Amino acid sequence: MKKIISFFILTLIFLLSGCDFINKQLEKKVKNVLTEIRENAVNHMTEEQKENRRMYYAINWYEDNPLLLKELLENGHNPDLCFGECGWIESNPLLLVAESHYTTYYRLLREEKIPNPTPDVQMLNLLIDYGADISLYPYVFVIVYDSFFIGKKGYKEQVCYVEDTNRLLKAFLDKGADVNAKGNGKAFDWQTYKDELTYDEFKKMCQDENATSPLYEAIKKGMMWESQVDLLLEYGAILDKSCLKAAELSNDKEMIKKIESIYYSHQ
Repeated sequence: MKKIISFFILTLIFLLSGCDFINKQLEKKVKNVLTEIRENAVNHMTEEQKENRRMYYAINWYEDNPLLLKELLENGHNPDLCFGECGWIESNPLLLVAESHYTTYYRLLREEKIPNPTPDVQMLNLLIDYGADISLYPYVFVIVYDSFFIGKKGYKEQVCYVEDTNRLLKAFLDKGADVNAKGNGKAFDWQTYKDELTYDEFKKMCQDENATSPLYEAIKKGMMWESQVDLLLEYGAILDKSCLKAAELSNDKEMIKKIESIYYSHQ
């Protein structure tokens, strides 16, 4: 499907170099085809791809679909594969779970009951129970790296956000996710790499000089994330010299003091 999209884009660029009138007509047709593919992706998919897409939405809309995920897994669906947004992007179910978490802040404000376990952890448990490979991706890195604050969030909302992130992080660690597996932030930039990388290319990026550990990324976020740093250390994260640099990058005097104290006490 990606090749089809690429073909139409290249065709569109080529047409722009010719007659304006003809170009406008053909450009309109190409755009219409692209729109039709994106909005009606199911029409261009095999039955297997349709099932993979159902898997994606069962996870991405996890609050409403834990039963759908269970149904798909019971019917023998591959727990390590789904198809993304427009139907043609191959994705990993555990990676989808790791990239977001169930937020409790507004639900608590609305006095809603918070399920135990929360839907994100339910999804994780189901996937692992049905054979998902917890070592395929650096899931701990993904959770730590992807969590950040929107500037306008208030303090209580930030605290709740950290707690929600750490709840999911702990669940992954309890399932055996590698606390020290490095990742590369560039590999998760959807505008440049994410949807174009092969798995082998991704793994290579996570082993190059730009790769960092989950602990490094947690430290870099400063003392607001101290509990995340402590959680990672509790599960065996290695605090090496790079963590001193991460502390400096946090621009947080208390984090710098904390990390230097831990590091030099073990020298």
